[in-house]
Amino acid sequence: MRVPKFRAWERALKEMIPVHNINFETKIINARGAWRTFDEIDLVEYTGVKDMKGVEICEGDILYCPEYKDRINNRIVKFEHGQFIGVLNNGYSKPVNQLTWDMEVIGNIYENPNLFDQN
Repeated sequence: MRVPKFRAWERALKEMIPVHNINFETKIINARGAWRTFDEIDLVEYTGVKDMKGVEICEGDILYCPEYKDRINNRIVKFEHGQFIGVLNNGYSKPVNQLTWDMEVIGNIYENPNLFDQN
């Protein structure tokens, strides 16, 4: 069983920050020695899958999956029905661990929403 890993989108700073500790009772995280409340961040979880370059794939990441050369390729990673899925903007989804081996993280919905909207 894998150990859950998280990172957080810090809304005020508009940047992704590492998460070192989480207290779910008090709803706070520790990132770089500073504490943030859940109201200040969007907490995203690592899927347990890496892309072809070894980058950890997390919720909210945008993946380029060249499995269909003549079709829409970018997928957004979401957690639904107990699993991480890659969703095309037409709604078609597939579990992240069943996507092609050559998928690549090209951004995330927080910093690069246009990468998903363009498709």
